Parts: sequence; C-alpha cells; structure tokens
Amino acid sequence: MKWLAENNWKTLSSDELEFFYRGGKLPRKSVMLTFDDGYLDNWFQVYPLLNEFNLKAHIFLITSFIGNGPVRHSPGKEYSHRDCEHQIATGNADNVMLRWSEVNEMLQSGLVEFHVHTHTHTRWDKKFTSREEQCKHLRQDLLSGREYLKK
Repeated sequence: MKWLAENNWKTLSSDELEFFYRGGKLPRKSVMLTFDDGYLDNWFQVYPLLNEFNLKAHIFLITSFIGNGPVRHSPGKEYSHRDCEHQIATGNADNVMLRWSEVNEMLQSGLVEFHVHTHTHTRWDKKFTSREEQCKHLRQDLLSGREYLKK
C-alpha cells in the first residue's frame, strides 16, 4: 500500500468503477483494492494502512459471520487461514472475524466500502449437483447477505 501511495496510484470507489463501465475515463494508474470475507485482520492490519496512506478499499463480508460487541483495541492471538476456518466452524467466529462496530467505524471513515460476499459462505457446488439448484441457493445466499448488510 505504501508503494501504491508513493507511486500516485488512485484507489477506486464503486461509483468510480461504475462511471468507467458507463464509458467514463479513469486515471491511468487506477486500482481497486478488495478483501474477501471480513476477517479481523482487515481491522488491525488493513485499515490502519488505508488511513496512513489515504487509500480506499472494498471489503466483501460473509454477513452471518460478523459479530456484535464493542470495537477491539488489540488483535489477540493471530490465526492462520486454516485456524480461522476452524474457529468459524467451531462457533468462535468472533475470534477471527470483524464486528459490526468495526465495520461501522471503517464505513464512517469514507475509506472503506462494504459489499456482500455471501451470507453463509456455503459451497453450493458441493451441496447440489444440479446447476439450477446451485444457482438458486447462491442467489438466495447473496440476497440474504445484502438484506442483512442493509440493516
């Protein structure tokens, strides 16, 4: 992120990307920063860098994994990606995922936009063999996540 800032790269918002898709021009050095799932390291590692270098980013949340509670001021134990998956599977998502209080603080900064990755992060391709069933359930998962995010 330091390199992006030092080399005058512009990080894009969703509105700027939509402007481009509608035929608008973007600066030559444009990039969109995205982070999937809503892991806690987005709060402790990514967000401070976005602030430091005044960069925009997009975080795509798994909305059913986002917890309640106050903003955390220290990250606690660090987990590998595999350990994060285990924490979530054993009902301890709050150890490794963002909380709504942290989401709201990042949102208020104007540097971070939040979008839906899905609501449950279910592998519908593993649950159903029918493409039609997979798509039906994925669509509902996305819509559920979107509704949850609006709240």
